[in-house]
Order: sequence, then structure tokens, then C-alpha cells
Amino acid sequence: MTLLREILDAAYTPVARAMSGVHPNALTLVSMASGAAAGIAFAAAGGGRGWYAAAGLLVSLSGSADALDGLVARLHGRVSAGGDFLDHAGDRFVEVSILAGIAASPGAHTVFGLSVVILTLLNSYLGTQIEATFGRRSYSGLGKAEQFIGLVIFAAALASAPALSIRVGGARLSAANVLLGLLGAGALVALAHRLGLGWSLARQGAGPAANRAPKVPPR
Repeated sequence: MTLLREILDAAYTPVARAMSGVHPNALTLVSMASGAAAGIAFAAAGGGRGWYAAAGLLVSLSGSADALDGLVARLHGRVSAGGDFLDHAGDRFVEVSILAGIAASPGAHTVFGLSVVILTLLNSYLGTQIEATFGRRSYSGLGKAEQFIGLVIFAAALASAPALSIRVGGARLSAANVLLGLLGAGALVALAHRLGLGWSLARQGAGPAANRAPKVPPR
């Protein structure tokens, strides 16, 4: 767990304690709905800077609900396999919604943005497969907390200056393409790490899947 995630968990814990009457799955659904709405707001940002402000608020709501669902489940004894499944599925849904929305936003290169979506999904898939095969969770790469804070800052910056761009070498890149590039680079590094981790665990014969593998009798 990253330092930022620890700070946010400490800040949200009192709120979670007061939410004994709220089912954690309801919070996961709120996270998914607000994440989808944030993606739509990013895509609609050509209609005015107010859409960026709306996107930032919706990202904040999605991230807060996502942080609270696990805390509420643990604090009030509502941890379940179904909730864990919905939480993981919801994370992927929110990632795709927001990144696709940014890819369709003004100044973004759509094909580049969709490539980042694919890299992000591949990285997430490898993390899930490592857990399924070896019984180990891999948290390499940027955490969700860092991603959401970055997205909120990005939305706030473009709400103030919609034409914001950054000069890199001899080229001027839009803020959307810079953000997509950073997210894509982070996903690529994490993907490479997870591939290496999976191969290393496989060579060690680690995990429950190894115990289930059929034994081939010697000839």
C-alpha cells in the first residue's frame, strides 16, 4: 500500500465507521456510475470548460466511493467474494470509461488514447491472472489513489485553461496527450514487471494452481 493510499484510508475511516447502514456494493455501484459519467464529461469537454470541472468532481466521487466500499466492508463485517468480484470488475469499468473519455476529449489523439486503454487492461489482466494462478496479488505501477489524484488535478487544470499544452523538445503536446503518455508509460512498466513476476513464480512452482496440476508419472 502506498503512502498516499494510507493517508486516504486514514481520512476516510471515520466516514466509513459512520456508514454502518450502507452496503459496500452500493458504494461500488456509485463508483462505477460516477466513473462512467466522468468519462462522458471528458468526452463532452469540447462544449466548454465546465465539462472539465464536472469531470473532476465525478472522478472525485468515483474515487471516494471506491475507497469507502472496502473500508465499509471490513469495518462492518460485510466482506464477501461477491463484493470482491464486483469491486475488481468495477475498477476495470471505471478505468476504461475515464480513459476512453479522455481519448475522445479535445486535444487528445484518439488512437493513442485507445492504445493506452488496451495497455491498462492488459496490465490489469496480468495482475488478476497472477492472483488466480499463484494466489498472490501484484500492486506494481501507479496505485488507484495516485491515478485519481492525477485525474482530478488534470481536470482542474483544464477547467482553468482548456487549451493547456506542454512543450516537449521541439513539439507542443496537449495536456491530454501528456497525461495519456504518462499513464501509458506507467502501465507498460507495470506490465513488464508483472510478466517477469509471473514467469519467476511459474519457475518456482508457486501457487495453488501448481498443486492442482496433474502429476505425470515417470516413464
